Amino acid sequence: MKYQRHIGFLVTMMFVVHAFGVQAQRYTHSYPHYDFIDYEKNQLQYFGTTDHMRGFYKKLDRLIYQGEGQINILHVGGSHIQAGIWSGTVRESLHSLHPGIVAGRGLVFPYRAAKTNTPYDYTVDYGGGWEGCRNVEKNKDCNLGVIGISVTTKRNDAWLKIELKESPTPIDYSFTEAILYHSTDAQSFCFDFPNDPEAVIQTFADQGYSKITFTRALDTLHLQVKQTDSIQHYFTCFGIKLENSKSGIYYNAVGVNGADVPAYLRSPNFARDLQVSPPDLVIFSVGINDALYPGFSPQAYKENYRELIRRIKTVAPNVAILFTTNNDSYFKRRYVNPNGEKVKQAMSELSAEYNAAVWDMYTIMGGRGSIDTWIDARLAKTDKLHFSSEGYRMIGYLLASAIVQDYEKHILANAKR
Repeated sequence: MKYQRHIGFLVTMMFVVHAFGVQAQRYTHSYPHYDFIDYEKNQLQYFGTTDHMRGFYKKLDRLIYQGEGQINILHVGGSHIQAGIWSGTVRESLHSLHPGIVAGRGLVFPYRAAKTNTPYDYTVDYGGGWEGCRNVEKNKDCNLGVIGISVTTKRNDAWLKIELKESPTPIDYSFTEAILYHSTDAQSFCFDFPNDPEAVIQTFADQGYSKITFTRALDTLHLQVKQTDSIQHYFTCFGIKLENSKSGIYYNAVGVNGADVPAYLRSPNFARDLQVSPPDLVIFSVGINDALYPGFSPQAYKENYRELIRRIKTVAPNVAILFTTNNDSYFKRRYVNPNGEKVKQAMSELSAEYNAAVWDMYTIMGGRGSIDTWIDARLAKTDKLHFSSEGYRMIGYLLASAIVQDYEKHILANAKR
């Protein structure tokens, strides 16, 4: 049985500070209801304290109540995230919470130039010869950063173009600024922007990025490589963050097909890149590729996560952390993968250790063997590993709902004080 259900985004806004004056607004998204999804379990769980998430929510309070501050959310994963539908649904849901909280689109990458799939909400075009490198390629040493992928050219006439698609919502993701993570040594080509020749470029070579300020709002970034010295012979792009100077939320999603936790540990500049915009909340959705084989070691999995978290905390010591458990899956499309339950337990233990939140997708979707039901409902693909587009939208709505309901508890608790 399937019918329309609503996610109720109740956000209690204390616009007028009185002893008992509270104004409430409700934001709803309609989505199909499925009997096999455990909606009662769709909430954030804590196995330690809630201190770090409360700290994140206080920053959200300041943004919503006072219109001040920029919030950076980083969502890390594999192919589930590279596709952009899951993370994009959460992004648009959070940006719809309240008027005036959209800071910008955040991190993007010219995936097509690396011969891989691009998130659904922007297009990529390019010219010249570009070679990609990904953090899942163990035999390469590409000096990668937070996005975990790069493209390199040796042609001085190469170019890249990223164009934001028009959002189906009223959200405006046009940008007036950008952070370009790129090669900055003396041998690296320079660059400019043909669609805004007067753009101001400030390069911070020791930190591996340039800050670009455009003369007007844009929906397309057009980067043109140029040679200004005979010693220049290459250019590498590690990623781009599309920004504005206004207050709001950046929901930055980084995903590489096939990535496990060790893949991100092979990105030596992961933490350095985060110094530009330290995350306030990190959502970890890395685990499906770690647990894809019978020899999965929960202890090694936790150790790898500890090292990744340690690196992040060097630039964001008080960052809030949210783990999302694996979806149900199969080994080689034939055997039910029992490791989903082991990942769930490992994340519960990490939650207690780091006072992090957990969103238990594994249980919410129905637990062991439930991927078959999702396939029958056309919410998952027949590879018994990935979701369909509609399935990714569904888990995006569910995750957004769980976060906002948890934030609602924070607001209501404060209102009673």
